[in-house]
Amino acid sequence: HAAYERLGGMSGALLKRSEGLLTSLGPGADEVARQVFLRLVTFTEAGEDTRRRVLRSELEDLDVDRQLLRSVLDTFGRHRLLSFDRDPITRSPTVEISHEALLTAWSRLRGWIDEARDDVRMQRRLAEALREWNTAGRADGYLLRGGLLEQMQGWAATTSMELSGPEQTFLIASVSERDRQEEEAFQREERAVAAERRQRQRGRQLLVVALVGVLVAVLAVFGTM
Repeated sequence: HAAYERLGGMSGALLKRSEGLLTSLGPGADEVARQVFLRLVTFTEAGEDTRRRVLRSELEDLDVDRQLLRSVLDTFGRHRLLSFDRDPITRSPTVEISHEALLTAWSRLRGWIDEARDDVRMQRRLAEALREWNTAGRADGYLLRGGLLEQMQGWAATTSMELSGPEQTFLIASVSERDRQEEEAFQREERAVAAERRQRQRGRQLLVVALVGVLVAVLAVFGTM
């Protein structure tokens, strides 16, 4: 009990354990852990931070060092800071922060969250749009478009959060569809301009023929005088 109190109670124990585990993982683990834990947090409508259960495959699809990723998950899981389960519907493996208190007790995690709030919100919007696209059988009508696509494209180019493989695929597909539609619109406009040009040219030709006919008629009249 005395040792527990010296550590600052539960908050102190969580802080000390988290920092110790992260240090033990060596160089590079800090950034991988940041990418993982930012995926494991979400914000309520009241603005409170809370745990988020994710499929393990979402974390494994991140563009990070695979060995370090496994080390982060295994180490924090072995020390009961991460919990592993299965999705009740798909039975796919899931990952979740074990203690809600970790979100406030671990100052490093608190800093990661505070610095990346806007990024986390954008990633959740992208993830939800991706989910709807997959549910709809990847129909083109569910791709990002318009201002939202521009916003997501700009965000993806500047965010420090790693996008998962499926998220990148979804964003690329949305950009490709937008480019295809713009190319089709450009081609339609080009065809319309060409048709208008041909019509004007034909009109000029008809006018020349008419003028020649009038001239011939006038000459014929004067020729009979």
